[in-house]
Amino acid sequence: MGSHTHTFPPIPILAGDVIATSVGVAGNVGMDWGVYDLRQMNEASNDDAWLELHAGEQAPYAQCWLTMLPDEEEKILQSLPAGDQKSGSQSDYCK
Repeated sequence: MGSHTHTFPPIPILAGDVIATSVGVAGNVGMDWGVYDLRQMNEASNDDAWLELHAGEQAPYAQCWLTMLPDEEEKILQSLPAGDQKSGSQSDYCK
């Protein structure tokens, strides 16, 4: 199992903008979507031990993107089984 991070320059996005209509490539069965707000650190970063564990990463700026969706879509996604084999349904960002 591997993970690759691709960082893109900031792209202004407004409420209602379509950001994707499909994901992945042939033979790729999944993707990981991360949203970061570099203007301020997230709540998890208030824990000094957690912050030290993630030193040099973008994790302190990660956002729970599920809460950015319309309510009905958030409910659907929150009801799906967790796909992370290591963390399960635990999240530092989504409560």
